Amino acid sequence: MLYSHNLEDEKINLFILFLTKAIQGDQSYAPIVNDVILETHKYVAGEKNLYNIKRDSMNIILLLAGLEADYFKNIADNPEQYDNKIYSKVLNLLALQKSHMAY
Repeated sequence: MLYSHNLEDEKINLFILFLTKAIQGDQSYAPIVNDVILETHKYVAGEKNLYNIKRDSMNIILLLAGLEADYFKNIADNPEQYDNKIYSKVLNLLALQKSHMAY
């Protein structure tokens, strides 16, 4: 879908690294990860659109929304409720996307 070898690819890889660090308990990465998850939720819920989602994370948000819109639509509005279960789900979605693109 949106996954290709370019600058956006590097942003996705960096986000995957941040997710991994957050899962490992490094809370300094949680705000960045939570922000992308919340923006994805707001986008699929119709609270935000292409014109007002965060530009620096836009391709990650669109990728996640395209991978599992229903999941993000039903996720909590409160980033303080995001935990390793949610982080792992997002990480698995991105890993599956990467494995499909490898072929």
